Amino acid sequence: MTDGPSRSAPLFNPDPGWLFVIAGSALLSSVALIPAQDELSKAHAARTRALAVEAHRSKRLENFASYNDALNRRDDTLMKALAAGQLNLAPADKAALVASLEVITRSAGIFGDLEPKFVEPEIPPPPDSLLHALATRPATRTWVVLVGAVSLLYGLLPSGESRAVRRRRGVESTPAEGAEPAIPGAVGGVGASHAHAA
Repeated sequence: MTDGPSRSAPLFNPDPGWLFVIAGSALLSSVALIPAQDELSKAHAARTRALAVEAHRSKRLENFASYNDALNRRDDTLMKALAAGQLNLAPADKAALVASLEVITRSAGIFGDLEPKFVEPEIPPPPDSLLHALATRPATRTWVVLVGAVSLLYGLLPSGESRAVRRRRGVESTPAEGAEPAIPGAVGGVGASHAHAA
């Protein structure tokens, strides 16, 4: 009697449930990590603007300190500029030039020239993606959590593979070693021989 073709068990039998586990874990992670990343980006933006404001204030104090020092030293250039700008006076040995309309209508205040220009730092916009919108909007974030939890739970459920399917895949267990195979007609064989002898 020849043995039939043997079917060996596959070395790797992937479970489709892992796909649901991976997808559910990714959704739940996105709901937790994307809003945290947004808060971190806002904190970095606030820090960058605070540093820019600090630099602007430092430059402003430096300008006013330099002006005050020149005023206390009675700097010749500054005195002439103040006399011309505040008192509309010019040195006797200097001829007055015809000023333009812009100079004539300009304010005589000196503080405008001491104020440095503040440059607003450039803040990168938030990412514009569907996943970011779903994970951060209150109306859709709950649904993302629900879908991720259901996918994770479904992927962790035990496999419902039937015995017939496992037999078709070749993973059916072989008979125990030492067990005698069943022979057709062996059942009741002894009683049959006695009856024939009688």
